Amino acid sequence: MLLVNYGTDPRQAAELAHRELKSFNWRDVGSFWYSILSLAYLDEGDAAQFHLDRAMARSGWTESIALTVLRARIAAVDGAALAVSWAIEALVELGEFDRADELLRRHSLSGSLEALVDRAEVLAARGLLRMAIGQPESAYEDFISCGRELAGWGVTNPAVIPWRSGAALSGRETVALHLADDELANARRWGTTRAIGTALRTVGLVHTEGWNIGILKKAVEVLTRGGARSTLMQAQYELAVKLKSRDVTTRFSPRYETSGKQRRRRATKRE
Repeated sequence: MLLVNYGTDPRQAAELAHRELKSFNWRDVGSFWYSILSLAYLDEGDAAQFHLDRAMARSGWTESIALTVLRARIAAVDGAALAVSWAIEALVELGEFDRADELLRRHSLSGSLEALVDRAEVLAARGLLRMAIGQPESAYEDFISCGRELAGWGVTNPAVIPWRSGAALSGRETVALHLADDELANARRWGTTRAIGTALRTVGLVHTEGWNIGILKKAVEVLTRGGARSTLMQAQYELAVKLKSRDVTTRFSPRYETSGKQRRRRATKRE
């Protein structure tokens, strides 16, 4: 799990996780938890699901809350506060903002989080919700606080939590591109398609140059290979909007109008 958090050696992380699960004695829930999460952040959702199914089939493990929470997390990627934060993320992706906000308030997660162990996950989920309901400044603060929290644990890998993408998309133009580029560099170092595609989407959205459409096309291509359906659908929609906007701008630009008049004059002359 440390290798995953540092985001430096995916091959060794995968090797260790598979080795642990192969020789697992089915009594150490902690080792199982970290190994399954490692596979999830390595984009090995099928392998993680296989081991979860094996665990669910074993006597004494079928009622384990750890398995229930892990199954939910694997489904979302392919402790109470941790489960709530993942539920909030899922509700935001479904557009159920009122339900997500109600869940946040019911569990007293809308204010200070100092007493929580899993602050980073809650801050990321709360940031997503605040951005979705039109509170970009509050969202930015949550994502930056999430980044500070993760830094305290030595976590730099965006596959764990892509907090830089969230902060970059929250509206602070002066730092948006720097955050997006930083996430893309870390994602490429880790090498999974989900992390790289998510970061490319963010770079394409915050970049002001004309080639941002090309970056979004690349993001869609990468996310299609990685199976990140929610982020893929967002990227496809955003690419379509930008392409439509470009077509409309080109169609009604002075250059287009001039060329149209020239074509009409040439046609009249031929007649």
